[in-house]
Amino acid sequence: TETIDDSVVAVSTSGNLEKINLQEFAQRITSTNPQTFFPCRDGGYNIVLSNDTFVDHQLNCDTYFAGRDTGRNAEGYTNSVLIGPEAGYQSTVFNPDLDFDIASVFIGYRAGRSSTNSDNSVFIGPSAGQDATASNSVFIGNSAGQSSQSDKSVGIGDNALD
Repeated sequence: TETIDDSVVAVSTSGNLEKINLQEFAQRITSTNPQTFFPCRDGGYNIVLSNDTFVDHQLNCDTYFAGRDTGRNAEGYTNSVLIGPEAGYQSTVFNPDLDFDIASVFIGYRAGRSSTNSDNSVFIGPSAGQDATASNSVFIGNSAGQSSQSDKSVGIGDNALD
């Protein structure tokens, strides 16, 4: 029978890669961030893996935030994933009652930062989708879709559609 001690994850800190079991991983997270799960509405939770960001749990729900300043001052996100320093920082979507499934994914340094109404979009890469207003769009690459005003578009590669 497998236990939590049998499963491992790779962790890189300060350039050192190590393998730790899930129990130790959980202890490391909770020792640097005493509260990780934040209730939002109707029994939902935001998951925040950062001890230096502010996520308003009344304006976002059922969303995963990981990284320095990730999701800081973001509004309207539900069922979304924001990973990386400043990913989704000051980004907003019109969803005041959190009634709509926004389901955006921002991964990378400043991915989706200061974007507006970029619901149901995927931005992957440094500054991908930064300052964009582009719903239902996919931008992959360094600065792909940065400042884009194109809904329902795909941009792949450095500076694509910016």
